[in-house]
Amino acid sequence: MNHGDVIKHAVETVDSRESGLENVVLLLGNTVMVDGELIDKALDILQSRTDIDSVITVWEAADDHPLRALEIADGLVRPYGRQKREVSTERQSYPAAYYYDQGIWAFRKECVQRRDGPNPWWWMGRRCLPIIRNWVAGRDIHTLLDVSIAEWWVANYPRIKDL
Repeated sequence: MNHGDVIKHAVETVDSRESGLENVVLLLGNTVMVDGELIDKALDILQSRTDIDSVITVWEAADDHPLRALEIADGLVRPYGRQKREVSTERQSYPAAYYYDQGIWAFRKECVQRRDGPNPWWWMGRRCLPIIRNWVAGRDIHTLLDVSIAEWWVANYPRIKDL
């Protein structure tokens, strides 16, 4: 079972028990880099922008740009996806690329039925608006390095929240 199946089940369960469910905010359990202001911002956007299906927090890639991705085959590195490509070493020349930052998924409840959002986040709907954050503002915890970053973020959040 993947995120989407669990999210769909949860939304349907809550919707069957509670009247008036319109929007859902989903937070992952392995990040601390979300606050009430960010949640309010996402919900305010959904409330005021009836033309969109969802809001997602993202960060802009630079050194981590997909054009710089590599894979390892037979012990050697090669461009990811085996695609031949000419890529500049100047990352500023790349078109902007964004990644979900493990922060917020906020969406209208009906999106889980349509399954038409950006893959792999199909529950987000076709019209997904980004909230762009700094890279360090979105990081989930999987390693000891991630724990250290999360501890630093919690300790310094009041000073860095508007960076």
